[in-house]
Amino acid sequence: MSSTPRIASRIVERDDYTCVYCHRSVDDPQVELSVDHVVPLASFERGVATGDPDVATNLVTACTRCNSLKRDMDVEVFALYLRRGHGWTTEQARDLKRRVRNALRRKLPE
Repeated sequence: MSSTPRIASRIVERDDYTCVYCHRSVDDPQVELSVDHVVPLASFERGVATGDPDVATNLVTACTRCNSLKRDMDVEVFALYLRRGHGWTTEQARDLKRRVRNALRRKLPE
Protein backbone atom coordinates (compact mmCIF):
# COMPACT_ATOMS: atom_id res chain seq x y z
CA MET A 1 0.00 0.00 0.00
CA SER A 2 2.87 2.31 -0.81
CA SER A 3 1.08 5.16 -2.58
CA THR A 4 -2.05 5.32 -0.39
CA PRO A 5 -0.44 7.43 2.37
CA ARG A 6 0.92 9.78 -0.28
CA ILE A 7 -2.53 10.59 -1.66
CA ALA A 8 -4.74 9.86 1.36
CA SER A 9 -5.19 13.51 2.31
CA ARG A 10 -6.16 14.34 -1.28
CA ILE A 11 -8.71 11.50 -1.32
CA VAL A 12 -10.31 12.83 1.88
CA GLU A 13 -10.35 16.36 0.45
CA ARG A 14 -11.85 15.11 -2.85
CA ASP A 15 -14.62 13.40 -0.87
CA ASP A 16 -15.32 16.60 1.08
CA TYR A 17 -14.19 15.14 4.42
CA THR A 18 -17.21 12.82 4.40
CA CYS A 19 -17.59 9.04 4.49
CA VAL A 20 -18.70 8.00 1.02
CA TYR A 21 -20.54 4.99 2.45
CA CYS A 22 -22.68 6.42 5.27
CA HIS A 23 -22.27 10.12 4.47
CA ARG A 24 -21.15 11.05 8.00
CA SER A 25 -18.85 14.04 8.07
CA VAL A 26 -15.72 14.91 9.96
CA ASP A 27 -17.83 17.73 11.44
CA ASP A 28 -19.22 15.04 13.77
CA PRO A 29 -16.66 14.73 16.59
CA GLN A 30 -17.36 10.98 16.83
CA VAL A 31 -16.35 10.39 13.20
CA GLU A 32 -12.80 9.39 12.36
CA LEU A 33 -12.02 9.15 8.66
CA SER A 34 -9.73 6.77 6.81
CA VAL A 35 -9.16 5.76 3.21
CA ASP A 36 -10.73 2.55 1.92
CA HIS A 37 -10.03 0.42 -1.13
CA VAL A 38 -13.25 0.07 -3.16
CA VAL A 39 -11.89 -3.12 -4.70
CA PRO A 40 -10.38 -4.63 -1.55
CA LEU A 41 -6.69 -5.43 -1.21
CA ALA A 42 -7.65 -9.07 -0.68
CA SER A 43 -8.93 -9.21 -4.26
CA PHE A 44 -5.52 -8.12 -5.53
CA GLU A 45 -3.73 -10.53 -3.22
CA ARG A 46 -5.86 -13.45 -4.45
CA GLY A 47 -5.33 -12.45 -8.09
CA VAL A 48 -9.03 -11.66 -8.61
CA ALA A 49 -8.14 -8.04 -9.42
CA THR A 50 -5.07 -6.77 -11.23
CA GLY A 51 -3.25 -3.48 -11.40
CA ASP A 52 -2.41 -1.02 -8.67
CA PRO A 53 -4.88 -1.04 -5.77
CA ASP A 54 -3.58 2.29 -4.45
CA VAL A 55 -4.84 4.60 -7.18
CA ALA A 56 -7.40 7.37 -6.76
CA THR A 57 -9.93 5.45 -8.87
CA ASN A 58 -9.94 2.69 -6.23
CA LEU A 59 -9.85 4.79 -3.06
CA VAL A 60 -12.62 6.55 -1.17
CA THR A 61 -13.01 8.20 2.20
CA ALA A 62 -14.64 5.98 4.82
CA CYS A 63 -15.34 6.45 8.48
CA THR A 64 -13.63 3.85 10.62
CA ARG A 65 -16.99 2.20 11.36
CA CYS A 66 -17.86 1.68 7.68
CA ASN A 67 -14.30 0.67 6.83
CA SER A 68 -14.44 -1.93 9.58
CA LEU A 69 -17.87 -3.19 8.47
CA LYS A 70 -16.82 -3.43 4.82
CA ARG A 71 -13.71 -5.48 5.58
CA ASP A 72 -12.71 -7.23 2.33
CA MET A 73 -16.06 -6.91 0.53
CA ASP A 74 -16.49 -5.14 -2.75
CA VAL A 75 -19.12 -2.39 -2.94
CA GLU A 76 -21.87 -4.63 -4.37
CA VAL A 77 -21.49 -7.20 -1.60
CA PHE A 78 -21.15 -4.47 1.04
CA ALA A 79 -24.41 -2.82 -0.09
CA LEU A 80 -26.15 -6.21 0.07
CA TYR A 81 -24.67 -6.84 3.52
CA LEU A 82 -26.00 -3.48 4.76
CA ARG A 83 -29.46 -4.29 3.38
CA ARG A 84 -29.66 -7.76 4.86
CA GLY A 85 -27.79 -7.31 8.11
CA HIS A 86 -28.14 -3.66 9.04
CA GLY A 87 -31.63 -2.66 7.96
CA TRP A 88 -30.70 -0.52 4.98
CA THR A 89 -33.36 -0.13 2.30
CA THR A 90 -32.78 -0.96 -1.34
CA GLU A 91 -32.76 2.76 -2.08
CA GLN A 92 -30.12 3.44 0.58
CA ALA A 93 -27.93 0.68 -0.86
CA ARG A 94 -28.42 2.08 -4.37
CA ASP A 95 -27.46 5.56 -3.11
CA LEU A 96 -24.32 4.17 -1.52
CA LYS A 97 -23.21 2.64 -4.84
CA ARG A 98 -24.01 5.91 -6.65
CA ARG A 99 -21.95 7.94 -4.13
CA VAL A 100 -18.99 5.60 -4.63
CA ARG A 101 -19.20 5.87 -8.43
CA ASN A 102 -19.45 9.65 -8.24
CA ALA A 103 -16.51 9.94 -5.84
CA LEU A 104 -14.30 7.81 -8.06
CA ARG A 105 -15.11 10.04 -11.07
CA ARG A 106 -14.04 13.27 -9.37
CA LYS A 107 -10.54 14.55 -9.92
CA LEU A 108 -8.16 14.79 -7.02
CA PRO A 109 -7.41 18.30 -5.79
CA GLU A 110 -3.93 19.56 -6.64
